[in-house]
Amino acid sequence: MSTRDELVSFARRSAHDLNNTVAALSMAVEIALDMAPEGDEDMTGLLERIHRNAVKLGETVDGLPDRAREWPLEDGDA
Repeated sequence: MSTRDELVSFARRSAHDLNNTVAALSMAVEIALDMAPEGDEDMTGLLERIHRNAVKLGETVDGLPDRAREWPLEDGDA
């Protein structure tokens, strides 16, 4: 297996593992949003911000294998 293949494989495994954590975070925030007191706009705003960032993190993590395929390697690495 080439260095490139190893990097992509590592990125794929890492993305899978990290996405489990991101999914748990998103689910917890969704539950907290459902349970937030009516009219508590500060709490709701904070939770919505956390959720948006969790979604963004998930999208970034999903892109790790593609980024690994494009990552520049030193000469002699495939």
